[in-house]
Amino acid sequence: MDEADHFQQTATGLSAFYAEIMGEIHAHNQTFGKADSPHARRSMVRSLFSCMEAHISHLKGSALLFSTGERDTFTPAEILALQDLEPFIDDKGKVSTRRAKVPFKANLRLGFRLLGRAMGKEIELDFSSPGGTALANAIRVRDRITHPKTPECWKVSEAEAAEAVKGWEWMGEHLLAVIAPRVQRIVSGGQTGADRAALDTAIALGIRHGGKCPKGRRAEDGPIPNRYRLEETPSPGYLQQNKWNVQESDGTVIFTMGPLSGGSGRTAEFAEKHGKPWVHIPLAEVDDLTAAKVLITFINECRARVLNVAGTRGSKEPELYGRVVAVLTLAHSSGGLG
Repeated sequence: MDEADHFQQTATGLSAFYAEIMGEIHAHNQTFGKADSPHARRSMVRSLFSCMEAHISHLKGSALLFSTGERDTFTPAEILALQDLEPFIDDKGKVSTRRAKVPFKANLRLGFRLLGRAMGKEIELDFSSPGGTALANAIRVRDRITHPKTPECWKVSEAEAAEAVKGWEWMGEHLLAVIAPRVQRIVSGGQTGADRAALDTAIALGIRHGGKCPKGRRAEDGPIPNRYRLEETPSPGYLQQNKWNVQESDGTVIFTMGPLSGGSGRTAEFAEKHGKPWVHIPLAEVDDLTAAKVLITFINECRARVLNVAGTRGSKEPELYGRVVAVLTLAHSSGGLG
């Protein structure tokens, strides 16, 4: 299995794990919407921490995923910690690894800090803040009800339950801050090459799509098929569609095989003129995995919900279509799209 296949397989597994976590959270909300008894409050605290533990595992797995192919992102000790392992020496002096038992708070700090590093961010949790203090208090309650010494240890007061919820919400705010925003809509001009690759990928992955195209749905291979949900501009030329798609998106990625030129170059100029984020990914210089990482970083930095995909036409760079499909699919598998 090559690195790109491993990246996609791991990302797909993490995506499925995340879906399970969100399903569990939904079930939790349905079950404990009214936790009005000591038993219900105790069960609610346990359920919340189960979800938080799952999120920590997902954070650590994502950190390893985003560092794939990068050297020196983490130390050997950090890699072991991300795998929930620690070195172990047996009675015969042989060195191996075993499951590490890490306190919840330290594990949470580790997950956020190392995923942040892998994504080029500085993330440190402040447990002295109101939300952090609430979570720290909730940890003590969780420990008490998990290892009760007396019947009283099992009781969870309304105030303690409220602290647990406050701590959970605080952690959720940090999750939203660290995880790359998912693109909810892909737009392009519908031309052959990069544009068409973006629309076909969006349709295949179930991501909403759209964009502006020239009057008469003009393209070099004839009228743009009606399956693409594009709106015509008043002009039959290409420049107006390029400009409008840049303006109506949160960020633009321009795919080419070689240097920027022609319409792709003008798209970059439009983005600069209107102060819109953009990135150029020359695919002749990077592999699909590296390109997907560049795209995910860009989406994260500009917090793009609507992504404009532009690039060279198919007649000029026939191989571009397949490369763009591969890069967008990898980015989707890692959770960056859709």
